[in-house]
Amino acid sequence: MKVIRSNGCSGKIQCNYKTVEISRTKETATPGKHYEHVEGTLVFDHNVSVKEIEIPILQELSPEQMNNQMFGVTLNNAVPKGVKISKKNTCLVELVIDD
Repeated sequence: MKVIRSNGCSGKIQCNYKTVEISRTKETATPGKHYEHVEGTLVFDHNVSVKEIEIPILQELSPEQMNNQMFGVTLNNAVPKGVKISKKNTCLVELVIDD
């Protein structure tokens, strides 16, 4: 998934990310079953505005069982001090099988 740095790209910044299970419903994707849990640090060097987070999707289930499952990716702990992450710091990801 792409993470976009907005409002300029001067200077080096970084933030942490991790996949999160959303509230449990029948559409909740489960780490280890639907996707691989990942976490780490995104580093945007000077003049870099886009970074990518690779999240392995596990295909142990049939397309019908995978379709419309959802999980989240949360960003936090941005540095340096003046860097702000949107108040909506969790992005929802929906798994869709496209034949």
